Amino acid sequence: MFRSRSRRLGSAALAAFLALGAATACDPPAPTPTFVVTTTADGVDAAPGDGTCEMTPGAGDCSLRAAVDEGNALGTAAITLPAGTYGGLGFQGTGNLSINRDAPVDARLGSKWITVAAGGHLHVDGLSSYDVPGVRFTVEGTFVGRHLSLVGLESSSQVIVRPSGIAVVENSLLAHVFGATPSVRNEGVLILQHTALLAWSAVGVPTTAFVNTGSAHVAASVLQSCGGSTAPLSLGYNSDSDGTCALAAPGDQPAAPPLFAINLTQPVTYDLDATSPLVDAIPPGVNGCGTTVTDDLSGSPRPTDGNGDGTPGCDIGARERPAP
Repeated sequence: MFRSRSRRLGSAALAAFLALGAATACDPPAPTPTFVVTTTADGVDAAPGDGTCEMTPGAGDCSLRAAVDEGNALGTAAITLPAGTYGGLGFQGTGNLSINRDAPVDARLGSKWITVAAGGHLHVDGLSSYDVPGVRFTVEGTFVGRHLSLVGLESSSQVIVRPSGIAVVENSLLAHVFGATPSVRNEGVLILQHTALLAWSAVGVPTTAFVNTGSAHVAASVLQSCGGSTAPLSLGYNSDSDGTCALAAPGDQPAAPPLFAINLTQPVTYDLDATSPLVDAIPPGVNGCGTTVTDDLSGSPRPTDGNGDGTPGCDIGARERPAP
């Protein structure tokens, strides 16, 4: 049974969290160093802080980890990660970093353990992983993830928010297969919008997808199942499969079968059934439908008239069913 708790975050605080990463200073900020990754190989930067991203001096071989090294040393960086598949080790972000912010591409990661350190900021857009155990983000600072398709195949959660962490996840699919580990574990502050959290202990056998002991605010999302000591605060138009998430806000669908099929390809997606109650469930203008949220996990437009009744609406979760 979830323990009761007060609504500690008002609308003003929630708006501030949703604007993570926005500039607030009156004076024009200094230009942010930009680095373009030029290789799918992995390796550290040759001289962190010199303003040049390269593993080998003079070679210009800028790896993802080398770009992060430079950004950490300089305090900030905007990193462009071209489409491709990137293996190797993970990294720790201590600076104010972004990867493909507002410009998602098909960048695929192997098994990487990525930590956002306390005081660090990381904004990522469009990354995917379908691997053993997959990508794990551990958030001790602040994290914004959009258009993420992260599926792990062993005992490792895809996102872990520590007590000091703040995370916003939007238009994303986070799933875990073949293990009892939840796909998301929150001990800090977490905001989910238009996101799907799924987990199976074996094919077709669901397990707990979301474990919450912190402060979680969810909107327009699919939570397959919930556990932990604290119920998430629903901002409306959410769905779970077994009624364990204590959903009771307007538009919520507790214990409603979502009716979709998972596509276990890379990047992993899912397709909503024509009869799914998630289709067109969110009116335009509600929970960002068509205003602040104008596309889905795959970049398809929101809202769309997915059920063919002549009235477009946004679908609950990460995917938007196309018009029939």
